Amino acid sequence: MTSIDKSINKNSGDATSDHATTQSSKQPPEDISIEEIAARLRPLLNRLVLIYYRQSVHTALTASQISILSVLEHHGSMRISDIAKFESIRMPTASNAIHRLEFDGLVVRERDKHDRRGVTVALTDHGREELERINAQRNLEFARFIAQYTEDGKELALELTDVLERILNDHEGGPEDEHPAHD
Repeated sequence: MTSIDKSINKNSGDATSDHATTQSSKQPPEDISIEEIAARLRPLLNRLVLIYYRQSVHTALTASQISILSVLEHHGSMRISDIAKFESIRMPTASNAIHRLEFDGLVVRERDKHDRRGVTVALTDHGREELERINAQRNLEFARFIAQYTEDGKELALELTDVLERILNDHEGGPEDEHPAHD
């Protein structure tokens, strides 16, 4: 059982020994298939996200709206169609989310500098400040999850972070990616 398993079981009231945690995580990697790793990791990530969102500071913005703000912060202004592709959502869904963000003063629509017929969406200063506030609060909440563990647990969390970052960097969708949009 991994540190994350232990955390989830600890939060759900299931007692787990340190020996069991160490024993199962020490199984030689060559004895574990990629499918087994995925089968163990996927539900843990799902549960961890669920626990995190239940315990984190709430905001009036949806996860999708926060994600759109993050995309705009990271990539700069974009057309709505590119945001929809990047977020793997349909154009009407992206347009509705952007409309709400615009109403709240978090984004602004501007003429495309390269094609005056087109419109791009950009983060406003207020949107950037709100995103920074939300991220700071959520980082603090997540840090509290990690802080309760020993240095070994923190080290494992850092290693897992590196692996997850590589996975996301290799597979994160962008406007140039061709994958079906969904709601």
